[in-house]
Amino acid sequence: MPRWEERLEAVRLDIDMIDREILALFARRMELCGHVADIKKAGKLQVLDTNREKAVLENARGRVGADLREEAAALMACLMELSKKRQEKILK
Repeated sequence: MPRWEERLEAVRLDIDMIDREILALFARRMELCGHVADIKKAGKLQVLDTNREKAVLENARGRVGADLREEAAALMACLMELSKKRQEKILK
């Protein structure tokens, strides 16, 4: 196996490990979104909270380097969209 293939395989193994961690955190986040939905249901609150979404996006942009700010915001926007769908499903 050429050296570049070995390096590529090593990096991919690291990515696979990170993906497992991300998915575990994702599952935990969705679980917490279920709790949020229960609280919103009890308080007769809407799923959408634009102030919270803006704060999450700004926080994401501030936690990474300048070269990843928009990607971090896009990731969080995707997670929030999935979270809202989960909350809506629970509230029905």
